[in-house]
Amino acid sequence: MRRWWVRGWLLVTLLAVFPPWKGLGLEQTEFDIDLSMPLPDQHYLAPPSRVWGKLLYRGEAGHEATHEDAVLEMVLDEAEGTRTQLWGGLLAGRDADFSGHLPPLGLGPHEVLLRLVVGGGQVAQVRIVPFRVCEPSLSISHPAEGQSIPHARAHSLRVDFKLGLGACLWDSAAVSPLSVTVDGRLLGPTLQGRSVDLSHVLRGSAGQHNVTLSLSGPMGRRLVSASRVFSVSTAPRGAVLLYHSHPLLVYKKKWIIKCLDSILAQSTKEFDILELDYAAQGFSVLDFYLNATGTVNLPFGVEHIFL
Repeated sequence: MRRWWVRGWLLVTLLAVFPPWKGLGLEQTEFDIDLSMPLPDQHYLAPPSRVWGKLLYRGEAGHEATHEDAVLEMVLDEAEGTRTQLWGGLLAGRDADFSGHLPPLGLGPHEVLLRLVVGGGQVAQVRIVPFRVCEPSLSISHPAEGQSIPHARAHSLRVDFKLGLGACLWDSAAVSPLSVTVDGRLLGPTLQGRSVDLSHVLRGSAGQHNVTLSLSGPMGRRLVSASRVFSVSTAPRGAVLLYHSHPLLVYKKKWIIKCLDSILAQSTKEFDILELDYAAQGFSVLDFYLNATGTVNLPFGVEHIFL
């Protein structure tokens, strides 16, 4: 027992005389590196162009240390060739701001290493911040390009879109609202979602229309956009009414398929299919037909409205 106590006392003495951070090139300091840009584990839709933050003084009053020859260095992605000096000189008891330019960044993960070097080349503080640059995408799924929308449906027109972030995560990315422009008029930002309501904008106005959705990054720079040209028609349209209750129990499946084949094979394609399931089960014979026949889309000009 006495032998172990002696060894423990010797270890404590050695650590006091030769602190481990000395051997590692580290030196105690009263300053912490607080980075504001980029933030740790943040996913950015646009590559950050600058790095900035603050050296925070954490020392006790009366024990201030001044390092006028101190230097704050930055290294990007562990490449020493990118090393730049952000700031130099520490004053006792004071915080200090720092900033600098980042080189052009590609997509994917990156890492900023900041190290505070004091006199004699001793590394007094190190801060490593990983982050990722995303690849946003934006597309419009409805209405189709060049689609003619019946005047009766223009009062409830919605534009469906999809916003993607590539390999980035929604919870880690600062996604700003989309801006919406209709016929050259900016409507302002829209809440994040999957569709934009244009009924209050078009109000059934006939003719050709153009809608553009845009996602912007810092300083208002446009990152991605998607546009769609469509028209609202006042021309007369035909209609087919399908109403049913438990059709699969009443009719053979092949009869239902032949019925829809006949409807969709008409030479005139400007008509609506109005469907009502009065069994209140939400069953659609048109959806059944599309799945059974492997049909992906209805003929151009045909609209399906499930009542």
